Amino acid sequence: MVKGADKLLNKYGNIMVLALRNKLANDGNDATRRTSNSIKYEVVGSGIEIDYLESLEAISNGLNPRSSVGGGSGDVNSFS
Repeated sequence: MVKGADKLLNKYGNIMVLALRNKLANDGNDATRRTSNSIKYEVVGSGIEIDYLESLEAISNGLNPRSSVGGGSGDVNSFS
């Protein structure tokens, strides 16, 4: 790895985590802070991996339409 790259990757990892947390708060999707607090990063090789609860994807992408009112006959956790 290039000298100083680790420091730069950590800097941008922190920036990305803070940006995601701020976006949640600004959009009003941070009532318990559980999702916000789950957002973390890790420097892996020459890249950054962002980890978070699956609920962040549901907030970001929305839920799939259900087959009927009340959730239909599918599994409760069938959305992605």
